[in-house]
Amino acid sequence: MDSRTLTDLISIPLFTGVLGYLTNWTGVLMLFKPLRFYGIPVPGLRTVSRRPGRWAGALPLVSHAGAVGWQGIIPARADTMARTAMELALGTEVGGAAELYRELEPERIADRLAALAQPQIRGVVEQIARTEHPQLWRDLPVVAREGVHARVQSQLPRIVEHLAAELGGDLSQFIDARQLVTQYFHAHPEQLNELFTSAGRRELRFIQNFGFYFGVPMGFVLFAIVQVYPRSWVLPVGGVLIGGAVNYLGLTMLFAPVHARRWIPWHQALLVRRQPEVGEQFAASVADNVMTVDNIAADLLTGLRSERTMRLLHSTLRPAVGTAIGPARAAVRAAIGSREFDQLRLSAGADTAQSRRPAVDGTDLEGHQVAKVRTFLALRMHKLAPDEFVALLRSGIGQDEWLLLVHGGLLGLLAGVLHLTLFGG
Repeated sequence: MDSRTLTDLISIPLFTGVLGYLTNWTGVLMLFKPLRFYGIPVPGLRTVSRRPGRWAGALPLVSHAGAVGWQGIIPARADTMARTAMELALGTEVGGAAELYRELEPERIADRLAALAQPQIRGVVEQIARTEHPQLWRDLPVVAREGVHARVQSQLPRIVEHLAAELGGDLSQFIDARQLVTQYFHAHPEQLNELFTSAGRRELRFIQNFGFYFGVPMGFVLFAIVQVYPRSWVLPVGGVLIGGAVNYLGLTMLFAPVHARRWIPWHQALLVRRQPEVGEQFAASVADNVMTVDNIAADLLTGLRSERTMRLLHSTLRPAVGTAIGPARAAVRAAIGSREFDQLRLSAGADTAQSRRPAVDGTDLEGHQVAKVRTFLALRMHKLAPDEFVALLRSGIGQDEWLLLVHGGLLGLLAGVLHLTLFGG
């Protein structure tokens, strides 16, 4: 064996082994990093990307801002994965979401809503008063108007009870749990990254190492081909095929087969084995960070269906405003002086102090709701069929898998060219 042949026998398998490892290692990085898009603005691309049906923004390579760069595939598809997860866990019908809402605490939500809505409540009271009692409201001095507001506040316990009853009846009218979860994971893609990397740490490490174990024997095959066809193009083409095959097999091992097959060396998709862990972590993330009392109350006021909440506040506050204006109407009709108006204000303040419910530490109640939501979603995720679970995982990766194959092929091409440069053709 001459020195050239010996050099190829040693170097080609070494190159393909390193190529396999680097391909899968960088492929895993491409799945998760970076969290946000980084790129270089391209003149004119922003205008093109805003036209309907254009591809800009549909790839992690191109942003809607008109830049070319990269964002991790999973962070770029975080909203798609979250929406798919909730649709699979709850179903697409209203009934599935209703079961989740029954795990919530409408009294706590109504209490928090009333606290967050104080500015809105004051505005609603003013609007109702101006609409239903325009002349009287114009005639009232400021101190008397404040008395009306104070009397409405004194009725807050009854208002909260009515809100709780309405929200508990059908919370799906006022919030969309699927949309809440989707928005959260879109804003916090690191949560999905953590879910994958913690639950699938062993599998991802195996895939990286598999690249080396697959690349080395393929290097001996490529060496044999080079001996038969000693052409300069064989190594670059072989590198492309090996790099693409490494990524293809890595993705296949993660997601297929859905059901165990004895004749396949890895028997079943590696990540399917992690369904319980992934389900529990997803449920914990949603329960701890999304479906909380504060988030739900905030969404009731500012979410996509907040106009329904405002209509509910109007209907709930209207009787309270009528009750609160009663003493003011009598005072104006009697044309009483400032002393009587001051007494009216003080009386309303006393009613508020007496009627307001004492503040209660809701930590235990909040923790109870979080535990119920976590248990409910974990059970739903655990009940997913294996093919549904794989569909969930691939919802954030499937449309971009070809990019990983291209990435593997390019690395293989570079490795082949580098070998030719170092050792000749």
